[in-house]
Amino acid sequence: MKQITRNFNIADADLLHYARVMQSFYVQDLPLFSGFDHNLSVQQSNDLSQWVSDVILSTDESTRAELVGHTEELKQQMEVCTTLFKKVRYFARRAFANKPVTLLKFGVSRFAAIKRSQVKFAQFMENIATVVNQYRSHLVSAGAPNPFLDDFIAATNLLITLNKTQDEFKFIRIDRTATRIEKLNAIWAFLQRIEEVAGFLFIQNFAKRRPYILPRRRFKKQGSPQIFVPRSSKVQVLDDKIVSPITYEVKNTGKERLGFFLTEQLGNALPETLTWVSAGESITLTLDALPNGAPAVWVVLNQSMNHEGSFELKPIHH
Repeated sequence: MKQITRNFNIADADLLHYARVMQSFYVQDLPLFSGFDHNLSVQQSNDLSQWVSDVILSTDESTRAELVGHTEELKQQMEVCTTLFKKVRYFARRAFANKPVTLLKFGVSRFAAIKRSQVKFAQFMENIATVVNQYRSHLVSAGAPNPFLDDFIAATNLLITLNKTQDEFKFIRIDRTATRIEKLNAIWAFLQRIEEVAGFLFIQNFAKRRPYILPRRRFKKQGSPQIFVPRSSKVQVLDDKIVSPITYEVKNTGKERLGFFLTEQLGNALPETLTWVSAGESITLTLDALPNGAPAVWVVLNQSMNHEGSFELKPIHH
């Protein structure tokens, strides 16, 4: 199976959040978008809503939880079968005390090693169920009740079914994950398209273009202390959120001015006011949690559609 990878480098939650933010502006400006590209219509907005809903309803967490549920159910049934097998073993030893070769068919010497593996355990129990049916009359003569042997067979069949269900779900999980990533990639591709068209529509109006600038991830180049910001994008400056006062010297080492601001989530729309740092300029910024006490995400914006931006950070300790 071909590995499907994400075509974007931000968190899924940020992408989904910003998809809804950008969609609301896209709907408002739809006549402009349709006028530029007649293939852009309300249908794309509807598709985007459906993709976002599908992804939210099929989270990795929910799929993992479902797999855990199957695994736990299988483990519980293994415990049931273990108890029943020990009783079968008791009657087998009584029935074939003088027939060690036949006794070996009941796996009395292999059970300790077998039970460590779910797959081997299920195969082992399936084999023992066959042996129990083959020697049922001997076991009954040794004192085993027929209803008990029926329970053993039924428990083994359930174990086999649960083991098969778990194995099948592992493949279902792979398929679900691939489908989810495909839809995430479709969302990202559409947002990139809207971002590009907005660049043409609002080339002289940054205030209008602002909601269409996508969040991306910062990157570094080997051997360079600079942090680079892709063109026409915003990125998170630090990996960690800001929860208490901290001061940095920020130096713009690129050719484009950069705007810095604090927000609760990377995917949020740009604020009205940013702290702009011109090319070659250095400033000192003291940062803290948001006014409502929420941890702050420090974000930098590069509004240039043609060039990447770059800057250096230096923490200042008081």
